Amino acid sequence: MQLGNVLAAPALALAALARRRVRLAVDLAAAGLAAWLIAKVVKGIAQRPRPGAVLLNVIFRGAPDAGYGFVSGHAAVSVALATAASPYLGRRWRRLVWGLAVVVCLSRA
Repeated sequence: MQLGNVLAAPALALAALARRRVRLAVDLAAAGLAAWLIAKVVKGIAQRPRPGAVLLNVIFRGAPDAGYGFVSGHAAVSVALATAASPYLGRRWRRLVWGLAVVVCLSRA
């Protein structure tokens, strides 16, 4: 799930900069930030409560999250990062990155 965290974008951008991949770093940072901001806007428009507010028999571990539940910011950021990174990756790495993005999306369903 944390691969879709908003902090994943700057972390991956810094890793790309450490490898002197400036264009990749810019693409990752821009894609991650844009996805996070767009997800916030969509949440404000859709205003769908989080699953714990609409489903019966939900067991909370810790305090429930505040805010709206749709669209998942984690899913949006992970897909945006996979999209931004894909042109820079070989076939095997692309499959891995997209597989991880799918896992994040499924973990948020």
